Amino acid sequence: MKFALISHVLPGQSVVLYYLLKELDPNIYILITNKTCTAYNKSREAKLLNAKCYKVRSGLWISFSERFNKGLLLPLGIGMGLFDAIMSPFNIVFRAFQIAFMLKKENCKSIVAFTADFANLPAAYLACLISRCRYYPYLLDYYSYQWTQPFISVLAHLIEPILLRNASGVIVPNEQLSEDLKSRYGIEPLVIHNPFDVSAYDDVIKAPWPADVEEVRIVYTGAIYQAHFDAFRNLVLALDQINLKKINLHIYSSRTQAQLERDGIQGHVVYHDHVEHRKSIEEQRRADILFLPLAFNSIYPNIIRTSSPGKMGEYLASGRPVLVHAPADSFISKYFKKHNCGIVVDTNSIEQLSQAIMEIIGDENLRKNICKNAKLCAKRDFSIGNVQPKFINLLTKD
Repeated sequence: MKFALISHVLPGQSVVLYYLLKELDPNIYILITNKTCTAYNKSREAKLLNAKCYKVRSGLWISFSERFNKGLLLPLGIGMGLFDAIMSPFNIVFRAFQIAFMLKKENCKSIVAFTADFANLPAAYLACLISRCRYYPYLLDYYSYQWTQPFISVLAHLIEPILLRNASGVIVPNEQLSEDLKSRYGIEPLVIHNPFDVSAYDDVIKAPWPADVEEVRIVYTGAIYQAHFDAFRNLVLALDQINLKKINLHIYSSRTQAQLERDGIQGHVVYHDHVEHRKSIEEQRRADILFLPLAFNSIYPNIIRTSSPGKMGEYLASGRPVLVHAPADSFISKYFKKHNCGIVVDTNSIEQLSQAIMEIIGDENLRKNICKNAKLCAKRDFSIGNVQPKFINLLTKD
């Protein structure tokens, strides 16, 4: 049964897409993305998918909207939100007819629509009504809570019940978001944890512990943004309290040293450029501790609470102890506590964070136990072999 998949294709999404679709016959699906989205063309993972790719166009009013906002509304404090909210229905309908044409042309029976672009979910829903296809929203984040513009946020809250209750199936990346949506809308989302290739870790030699007798290396790989800042600042302050000759946080990220220092992430920090995925795996295997943070003081607590970092499966498979520093009600804190596969500091406490680090350093049996549990979790919940069949079975069920 042929299906379509529409995504804004942010870097994290392209990795998820690649692993979900890896080794599938490219003739059984098509990819749809935004006409203006350059990330698709730059993404190594997306390029590895050989399926046909279509790009939807935005209406002419979108470019006018951007000029109008920059020239007139921003100084008034209204910004893009109001004009975008007014024009969004036109953009959604315009996009929906394009998608419906693509579905009919390719004889697709269903479409999977990813979050990250406001218009994609409602446009895909309307396209399915037009073309009589099945509609599956894939919520990598909480749809109604991820928008900064207040007018767009209001619209998202209004249409979310329609988009989810009328879907053929809803896909989410963790149990926390699934429980929220079940309670809120009476639906039964399918949990598909963000997949990764567990075999990639078989070819990378794990370093001894500690990897460097001269230094304890705490490692973070990936993007850093507002959802992480205060947790990183806590870690840096915690390292100041630890009486060790040399202990550092090594950050491998596209965020520059100047940006990180401006965000208050400085001190016992070694800054590295973003590295390609293979190198990232090597650095994870060389870490003494892997750091998995989420912010405690965020203006978007529902996003934090239901967040599933894309690197989570990789960290679990690395064979290195994972230190989670995130709110107690977050999915990642609950998961690591439930499965005893990492050390969790779920309070906004620098002292407890420094104590946890010293506990990991000083207790070999603890390290071995949590790493053993972590590898079991990685294979069971995040490996392609276990995740991909769930996705395909949902789309092909009668």
